[in-house]
Amino acid sequence: MPVTTEGNYDSEWSSYGVVVDTDRGLVIVSRRTVQVSLCELSLMVADSVFIPAKLLFLHPTHNIAIIQYDPKHLGTTEIYAAPLSEKPLKQGDETRMVTQSRFGGPVCIKTVVSGVAPVAIRESAEPRWRCINTEVIHLESQSVKSHGFGLLSDENGSVQGLYMSCMKEENKDMKIAINICDIMPAVAPLQKGLNPTLRCLNIEVEARPFIIARVAGLSDKRLQELQQGMSSTALVFRVKKVENLSTAYNVLKELDYIISINGKLMRELSDLNIQYTEQSLEIVVLRDKQELTMHVDTMDYDRGVNKIVLWSGATFQAPHKAVLQQTRTVPSGVYCTNVANGSPASQYSLEACNWITHVNGEKISDIDSFERAVRACADGTYVRIKTDVFEIRKVYSVKTCYHYWPTQTLVRDDSELSGWRHAGTKA
Repeated sequence: MPVTTEGNYDSEWSSYGVVVDTDRGLVIVSRRTVQVSLCELSLMVADSVFIPAKLLFLHPTHNIAIIQYDPKHLGTTEIYAAPLSEKPLKQGDETRMVTQSRFGGPVCIKTVVSGVAPVAIRESAEPRWRCINTEVIHLESQSVKSHGFGLLSDENGSVQGLYMSCMKEENKDMKIAINICDIMPAVAPLQKGLNPTLRCLNIEVEARPFIIARVAGLSDKRLQELQQGMSSTALVFRVKKVENLSTAYNVLKELDYIISINGKLMRELSDLNIQYTEQSLEIVVLRDKQELTMHVDTMDYDRGVNKIVLWSGATFQAPHKAVLQQTRTVPSGVYCTNVANGSPASQYSLEACNWITHVNGEKISDIDSFERAVRACADGTYVRIKTDVFEIRKVYSVKTCYHYWPTQTLVRDDSELSGWRHAGTKA
């Protein structure tokens, strides 16, 4: 990653991926490997050749990114796409994890699914993307833990699940396996040459035992309905977070128990996947010991940040999803995501995770107004930056040094291989 954005500090990361379409060059990788949209990608094929790649899709909740290479770069090299199966793995199912040894040879581990349960990853102090609303597959064999990537296949060789690295809180790692069927709404359109048109409810849910819901007022009738036909995991789902500025923010509340969505009882986390295709959802929730029917509009898939401004060694952008998931107030449309060591911003104590509200007394509403304000500041002058974080307001005076720390702007551009272009420098 050439620029640190969205709370991530890794400059590079590598892992394995799986080819799912050879005609279009589609490869699925972990979001631990491709964390943000501003990145430069390359693929190593057969441990012998590097080819450039382009990011196509970052999943908003599941732990996958989809990248693309140009098949022409491989010439006559034979590449085969993994056949995908939309049959989900359940507890007790036999599966085979196909992976590589440390010497590069193929390894096949026969194992059994010991359970399927929702993933639970705590928030980081500095907001960054997390895998949420995802059911993960737990495997019985301990041998799988020594591998960083693998394909979970049935007896016919069709891939039912992916085993990959996942980012935990405070930039730590974990390994998780997910069902292929959960990510097909994003993969299938790309295999047809179309862009995924996912919609999002923009909430995070957590699994809770039935006894907690009973204390909250879940009736005997609802309890019996939810238990009928339920999988081995007896859980009810509660709203943990509602993303700020989303359509659901003023409708759903934290601690709401979701009873049903569009008339279907929510017995499994995968029942939430209906959000990807529906423009409006009818959700029955349990709130204050009463069942309420809510109508919530979903939102178009957010591709993330579209413009980044680097000024005096600090990186500024519009607030990303992780920030909106963790904040109750949005003081402005500009968020400082990183401050480089030794830069003027660092020397004058400007910090990351601050919202920028004013520049030299001028109110800042979005990243465009911030760019105009800082580009109007002359070299070698002091610039007053007013910030707001948790309603604590501070004013910093930062002296510019454009010779070593020029103002730069990066904007999203799909015509570029990297997906971004340099839009100008002020030195």
